Amino acid sequence: MGVIEARLALKRAGLSDAEMVEGLASNEREWEIIRELVKELEPNFVQYVRFRNGKEEDARTLFRDAILIVRQHIRNGQYDPNALLRTYLFAVGKFLWLYRFGDELKPDFQDTEPEIDLSGDPLLDWLEHGRSGHARNHEVDLNRFREQLKSVEVEVEEAKKPTRNRSTRMAWLGMLGLLLFVAGYLIWQGAFPSGRVLFNDNFQPYRMPAVTFGGDNWDKALGFYIAADYPGALEQLDGLSLEEASYLADFYRGMCLLAHEESDPMDAVPYFKQVINQDTDYKEVAIWYLSLAYLKAGDKPAARENLEKLATDGYQHQAVAALMSDL
Repeated sequence: MGVIEARLALKRAGLSDAEMVEGLASNEREWEIIRELVKELEPNFVQYVRFRNGKEEDARTLFRDAILIVRQHIRNGQYDPNALLRTYLFAVGKFLWLYRFGDELKPDFQDTEPEIDLSGDPLLDWLEHGRSGHARNHEVDLNRFREQLKSVEVEVEEAKKPTRNRSTRMAWLGMLGLLLFVAGYLIWQGAFPSGRVLFNDNFQPYRMPAVTFGGDNWDKALGFYIAADYPGALEQLDGLSLEEASYLADFYRGMCLLAHEESDPMDAVPYFKQVINQDTDYKEVAIWYLSLAYLKAGDKPAARENLEKLATDGYQHQAVAALMSDL
């Protein structure tokens, strides 16, 4: 698959932003859409908050309040029709995080600028102090909505858990079948895991440093990247000016193509190689992810060749040693 085909493959599946906004504006499909947003975005928002030394419980509360605010903005006309819903929701969540916990942030994050300003928003005033006149008129409905959001969150979490088979006999048969399958698979594989298995065991998206790179396109690109919207991040990276573009743009292009399930990992390879050839601070990081790209593509010899270039005490050295023993 070429780069152009890969970009086409990265199109977001499911409902469009316009359809989701339309659904939130009415009661018809509201909860179906909210479940999808919780399932898709809440884990990324929790990761964003925890990376900044926040608590998971606080992150979930903030995300529920962000959904409440965005829903009200859509219904009262405050929502920007040119905005992308997922990005707008994430930006509202980030504002609430800075608004409530800004004083408790690590020094590296204290100067983070929100992408949206809700200061003076009546609903924010009600959420924080319970004293907005307009919001208080609908207080019962708003509280009911918040409680239902908690229920949706629980439903989404429960849906992730495997269901138990009540039949003991069927459970034993299933376990026996699984053991036979695993035994056959290990024999067929020669007791060595495939490159894709090793990739899945070792891959985590690169965590952004506690700095920003400047420029609207960069801010938007990194916002999409944090939200795991890799097509959106690629689009913004492609829009960088010559002054804004750098080896970091190549690195994050490679990360987006590697992280997205529907992309060809070999399309990420040239970008990581460009970073490596420029001998930057990201060289060892790029070598690590280049190795993972080869693993995802099933090229274990190429992955091993690149892993051997990493110093024993360099980036991910413990993971490198463990991975080398499996190759």
